[in-house]
Amino acid sequence: MPEVVMKAPVLEVVLASAVDESAGTISVTFGSVDKKKFQLDFSPRCVPLAIAALAAEMGKLVAKLPADETPILQGIRGTGTQLAMKDDGTVTILLRLETGAELPLEFQAKDLVRLREQIDEAAKLADPKTRH
Repeated sequence: MPEVVMKAPVLEVVLASAVDESAGTISVTFGSVDKKKFQLDFSPRCVPLAIAALAAEMGKLVAKLPADETPILQGIRGTGTQLAMKDDGTVTILLRLETGAELPLEFQAKDLVRLREQIDEAAKLADPKTRH
């Protein structure tokens, strides 16, 4: 007898995330293409592989798209940052997300130069005085 796999609807947007300390789980609330809300609860054990699997499969999907086509992506809205430096010289920018989650982004010194250039460019684009 084949194994039964329950199919969820197509999830389109992330609406919220939270931690249930008593259950020891992480929940993510999604909006589906048919405008319903679904909460998925994750054990910490599977979170790293779930993230890696999604990223890997996204890479495969994008690679198959025509060169002039890119998918519309939901943005990650940051609400704050904090800097830290590790003993090996790696700089970490801790990005606080609107959901309250914190995402540590690690950079080597050479990568920070390019990041600064991109942030300067983004600031110019966001400045209403420089928009045409």
